[in-house]
Amino acid sequence: MLNLPVSYQETLFMLTQKNRRDLRTWPEWLHQAWCAPNDKVGSLRPTDFPDSDGNDTLTLNVSSGEVVVDFGDIIATNTAGNLIVFSLTSLPGLYETKTLNIKTESQ
Repeated sequence: MLNLPVSYQETLFMLTQKNRRDLRTWPEWLHQAWCAPNDKVGSLRPTDFPDSDGNDTLTLNVSSGEVVVDFGDIIATNTAGNLIVFSLTSLPGLYETKTLNIKTESQ
């Protein structure tokens, strides 16, 4: 578990196999990306769409293409409201950036 101030915890979501299947645990901003049209930048969909069984990873539509969100990856919103995805490394406090500056519906 990440030890962050509450204000940051509200903008972070770690994808696990369990919460991938249970959308009730998703924050509202992630639901908005999930409900956005699949061709819209900032939308989120099952990687195996339209043949998903609910156990696959997710894919984030970005301006430069698509980014797969693997189990264990963190989806977050930055101060501009853009979605970002990063993977934790084995060293606490470090991360590998996968995607930056992704526009959401609010922009």
